[in-house]
Amino acid sequence: MRRELADQNGSMLPLFVVFVMLLLLLAGSATNLAAIALQTQRLQQEADQTALSNYTALGLEIGQTTLHENCSEFELPLKLIALPATHQICVRSAAR
Repeated sequence: MRRELADQNGSMLPLFVVFVMLLLLLAGSATNLAAIALQTQRLQQEADQTALSNYTALGLEIGQTTLHENCSEFELPLKLIALPATHQICVRSAAR
């Protein structure tokens, strides 16, 4: 009796494989998003430092502004299917 019921139910393996693949995709996406956030912070810090150093190097007076834009093509750590392998990140900074 049990053998007949087991034959009728089918395997749970395909469902488990799909579940694992979805979890891997979510983990990979989270890794890429965290890497993009860290790269953005690094670029923003560089842009801030450059804007401040330009402000002091140019000897600008109070009220004058210097602007700096920093763009970078960031290669993602994980290559996911159907998603681009690189991401362009641009940040801006101003010193007044």
